[in-house]
Amino acid sequence: MLRRFHRCLSTVADIQKEVQALNAGLDKYKWSVSDSENEKDALVFDCKFKNFSKTWKFLNEVAVLAHSMKHHPTITTTYNKVRLSLVTHDAGNKITYKDIKLASAITEKYVEEVKKVQEPITKQVEDLLKNTRRQFSFTNADKMIDELISLKSGKGTKN
Repeated sequence: MLRRFHRCLSTVADIQKEVQALNAGLDKYKWSVSDSENEKDALVFDCKFKNFSKTWKFLNEVAVLAHSMKHHPTITTTYNKVRLSLVTHDAGNKITYKDIKLASAITEKYVEEVKKVQEPITKQVEDLLKNTRRQFSFTNADKMIDELISLKSGKGTKN
């Protein structure tokens, strides 16, 4: 059997540079390098979803990506929380470019899922803000007109 050799990231600076690139499109949750005893030097990603269904939808997509790349993350999940951990076992449990490639694909899927959820919410929030601003402006305008009328008539206002 022919054994594949995977190019490891040689320095901490190389790994940090790749992690920084992975995190460029992420807002809340980020990739990092674990220093815990059971995941020593693994590339890890912790994230959270709205519900159990969305969690498993994402994990199914991760499974398809991992299978297509002949690689697999260690997955820990509880209800809507997910922890993905990547190392290349054939490279002595080190982070390789194979891990970075899978992490990049996972990041793209995650960003797609987050955007699907945020777009309708963003539209609703924008509409609500627009209506609130309009009401706020009309309310202030009414008060100002009332104050001007009372000043013109000499009654004045008390605040």
